[in-house]
Amino acid sequence: MTSLLLCWVIVVAETNQDNLLARGHHRESSMRSSRIPAVAVLIAVCLTGAIQARTFVGSLSLAEGQLAEQDGRVVIVRRRDGNAGPVEGVLRTWTVNAPYLHTGKGQFLAAEELADSVRIRLTDKKNKTTNWSIEVVETASPQHPTTGSRGERHLLVGESRTKFRLLLTEGRFKGWYLAAQEPTEAQSAAALNQPIVLDFRVVQSPKQAIVFDYVDTKYAIDHK
Repeated sequence: MTSLLLCWVIVVAETNQDNLLARGHHRESSMRSSRIPAVAVLIAVCLTGAIQARTFVGSLSLAEGQLAEQDGRVVIVRRRDGNAGPVEGVLRTWTVNAPYLHTGKGQFLAAEELADSVRIRLTDKKNKTTNWSIEVVETASPQHPTTGSRGERHLLVGESRTKFRLLLTEGRFKGWYLAAQEPTEAQSAAALNQPIVLDFRVVQSPKQAIVFDYVDTKYAIDHK
């Protein structure tokens, strides 16, 4: 009973604060709408003991293999034996915040122009080589559950996910897409337990471009 009363006080306080903000500013519509989800979550907690859990994922995957840093450049490492063992220099965590992509260590993805292609590498500072044009292919958002208590249906489950292509924004290859090099004959003929390391290339056709699959955040319902 005490916890329910406390929750009621919190909800009333949140609603009153919302009304005060709305009366004191011209941004009434946007402020009121932005406060509603927070109140809904509080109600869900009070009635069901459920809370919204958010976990940052930051995974950036591609069908061609895993992203890794080797010999001062970013490459694609493809395993052929089904072994998901460790990959040297694998880059597991990313943040995509257009026009930038940066690793969990805060290094930015950059394109260094070469004679007939580009070298993809990491750099510590933003500059013109770290600007990317992001062409969104597909998005997925967390959803409200269709089962569970009424309070839980105000919460979200699932992943915040975006699939996209990358285009260069500077130099001779401005507007070209990032793609993977084809394996050489020697790489294809090597033992299956030897991973294939591929550099990037640039192409003009989106059909040849890499489609990156980025998972930002995972949403779940936690019961306390």
